Amino acid sequence: MQLTLSAVELYVAGFGPPEAVIFRGIHLMFALALVFLLYPLSRSGLIWRGSDLLLMGLGLAAVLHILLDYQTFVNRII
Repeated sequence: MQLTLSAVELYVAGFGPPEAVIFRGIHLMFALALVFLLYPLSRSGLIWRGSDLLLMGLGLAAVLHILLDYQTFVNRII
């Protein structure tokens, strides 16, 4: 996960950043995934790990909605 984020940063350093909303969304997706994977709600129990994965999935889905429906999102702001 951290290597992928590093690869994204190297790509941005070489070719320039994309639109701000896309760039921030990508960073938020990586941050959400890392937070829920590195700091679980509880160290034991399958139910708690499932809730971490559910919360991570909901956060990633919200960001993916913005990234996949980008034109509607940008046009709605104006």
